[in-house]
Amino acid sequence: MFKRVLLSSFLLFLVACNSNQPAIEKKNSPPGDPDDSPELVKETNGDENVRYIEFSLVNEKVKVNLSMVPILNDFIEASANEEEVIQKMDIERVQNTEKELYILSFSCNNDLCSYIILDRKKDNQAILLADIASLVQTTPSPDDTKLLLQFERDTSLPLPLTEIIVVDTDNWEQLELENETNDMDLLEYTWPLLDAEWSDDEHILISKPNIKEPADEEIQKWQETEQAATDIILRTGKAK
Repeated sequence: MFKRVLLSSFLLFLVACNSNQPAIEKKNSPPGDPDDSPELVKETNGDENVRYIEFSLVNEKVKVNLSMVPILNDFIEASANEEEVIQKMDIERVQNTEKELYILSFSCNNDLCSYIILDRKKDNQAILLADIASLVQTTPSPDDTKLLLQFERDTSLPLPLTEIIVVDTDNWEQLELENETNDMDLLEYTWPLLDAEWSDDEHILISKPNIKEPADEEIQKWQETEQAATDIILRTGKAK
């Protein structure tokens, strides 16, 4: 429980240190088996011993510098078994973008994880995105300057609740989202959302069940009928 509280308190803050070392690097070696578990490796950088987590992907190997991602390092050091928690981590490269973005998941329990986004082309770029959630999709904007991330959490309701996060991947900051359709607050895991997609570089089209409130009885009635949906337009705004 302590680890969950610790992670939540740091959500959406820059988590990499101010240093010239990159948070994530591509390793100069042939790709390994993507089914291989990540492992902790130690390297000497001048007079400093640096700890990395090394991941094997389909076409490359990458390593995450733990000194540049303090919250990940703290999570590992606070664990009872470092090897076990590292083996449960995963990393995926974001597809359909010219940028070298990666999503690292850790602290997973029943498919609910914490997530960090990293940028290999820029030094010290690592942001903690979400905690105790499942990642549904990552979709770059048409102009490839932003990234839409959709997360879900299961509750006692018949449908999971949803969060939409947009990161400006040029300026490396999370953007506010404004409902342009009505005054409903739909984000931060308050509503089940059916879909989310870019309509242009600044707007996101989301759809929600056509119900009055996200309550058990309302959702069950909706599931038993024609399952009509309501479309909502979100506009990306200034940095949070």
